Amino acid sequence: MEINVNGQLTRQDITRAFFRHLKPTRNSVAIRIALLGLTILTLIFNYFKNPTAGWTYLLAVVVVIGVLSPWWMPYFQSLTFNKNSPLLKPLTGMVTEEGVNLHGYRFNSNQKWSSFTHHKRTQDVVLLYQGPNAFNFLSRNLFRSDAEWEECISTVEKFLPSK
Repeated sequence: MEINVNGQLTRQDITRAFFRHLKPTRNSVAIRIALLGLTILTLIFNYFKNPTAGWTYLLAVVVVIGVLSPWWMPYFQSLTFNKNSPLLKPLTGMVTEEGVNLHGYRFNSNQKWSSFTHHKRTQDVVLLYQGPNAFNFLSRNLFRSDAEWEECISTVEKFLPSK
């Protein structure tokens, strides 16, 4: 069984992959909401106590940026890939029973399923992890039809656990 890969990734594909990678868990969302609430309460308390305490506002900005990072980071990550990035050039290859072979501008990748630890997916992107934070990904755009995309997903699910 060989599924051909032939297409081009977009910046939107990269953003989707990072969104899936950074998708916060329910516990982390609860912690982030609690931190945001605590920050707001601290701001209100300090405003009435000492309205000129600038460090409090700076601290609040830092906390808010950190708390909201899973939602803004993917956009900044995708911006690092400019038009000359090898990821945004045409890709060819195959997904087979042995692994994933991809060839593109300035790179060749031939990875067996055993080099991956698990996968995560959305409707349009599947992430193939080599560790907790290192991943390759495939997008629906790289396949000629929905049937090929679904066959790719079923092959990935056959060889890699989902997390």
